[in-house]
Amino acid sequence: MRGMKRDIFHHPISSESNVFTHHSLPVPHYAAFWIISCAICAIISHMNDYSLKRPKTPADHVGVLIASVMLIVVGWGGLYYLVTTQPPRVGPRWFFFVLLFIAIAGTAMPLIRYLNVRFTPLSQPLPPGGVIVRQSAWVGLFAVTCIWLQLPRSLTIPIAFFLGLALVVIEIFLRSRELSHN
Repeated sequence: MRGMKRDIFHHPISSESNVFTHHSLPVPHYAAFWIISCAICAIISHMNDYSLKRPKTPADHVGVLIASVMLIVVGWGGLYYLVTTQPPRVGPRWFFFVLLFIAIAGTAMPLIRYLNVRFTPLSQPLPPGGVIVRQSAWVGLFAVTCIWLQLPRSLTIPIAFFLGLALVVIEIFLRSRELSHN
């Protein structure tokens, strides 16, 4: 043992073995959830720091961010449970799409709020929380529709582009109509 190398965990290794494959520790399954939650917390804290020019974060935006965290936990946690425990049959497949919509819409919500806060002029009021929820629902609907179209291999780049363009045009129409009524 005296002439052998030792890895960082003080396990003796021979010169033929690789440190990364020999005596490696398994990565916990919840590491992805931890990384995602840390990223969301960093985005939320960065959003509050970035909007220092605005007087205060509206109460409905705080509620949207809390709902976003709950949607992320339920969506991605449910997807993990569904994929690891259920066979791919018809019932779980539809449940997969529902959970995927919840997960993607919840994940997109802090980013969409950040973009709305960042690109709304200071002379204009921030969009209400319902607009942020609707825009994140568009992102979730786009992702789920693209994945659904990919199952029979009928998704192409032009179809995805025009689907996304249609959703953007609908949102621009709805938003311009809301702004004209105010």
